[in-house]
Amino acid sequence: VVEFIVEYRKPLEIQPSMDKAVNFLITPESLQNVKDRSKIPRFRISGHLDSTVCKITEPFTGELCVEQCDAVIRSIELQLVRVETCGCAEGYARDDPCIKMKCGTGKECTIDAESGTAKCQCISKKIHTTKEDAEHLSRKWIDAIIWKFCDLDKQPHDRHVSRHELFPLRAPLLSMETCISDFLDNCDENSDHKITLVEWGKCLGASDDY
Repeated sequence: VVEFIVEYRKPLEIQPSMDKAVNFLITPESLQNVKDRSKIPRFRISGHLDSTVCKITEPFTGELCVEQCDAVIRSIELQLVRVETCGCAEGYARDDPCIKMKCGTGKECTIDAESGTAKCQCISKKIHTTKEDAEHLSRKWIDAIIWKFCDLDKQPHDRHVSRHELFPLRAPLLSMETCISDFLDNCDENSDHKITLVEWGKCLGASDDY
């Protein structure tokens, strides 16, 4: 796991040619990866996003309207999916985290009583910006390092992690064997084929006094 902070400098105003709205229409026929369409009720949802250009300091805004639905609607949940790709010479890793919000509840979505149109805004959450927040995140990172070491140190529970005990960590990363092997070799400073908690912490960038 790699934690990082993105610092954003507010640019000049976006040119009108870049700031384009986009309309969307969702029906049962437009859905993907559906195994049994017969179980999906008939519905029609239309709407638009005010802009396809993202400023991470400002919310996404737009509207959606449920024009038709054969089933009772208990809630509507929107998900903003942000695709993140990180790669090196050995390969690429992709993650698709999302920000969720429920329409009709809270300040993120308001529904017009006459038209039934929901006006929504999705805000990219701000990561820690103060010293106190940074220290809190650092503490959580240290706790995660210690927890993972204890989780790997099972048989025997001797406060050392052997190559055999590291298998659950290595197995999902076989496609990046070159990267993980170098990482584990560098962790084992004294080349005794065992990794101590101190060696583990140094490898993951923790301070000496953690």
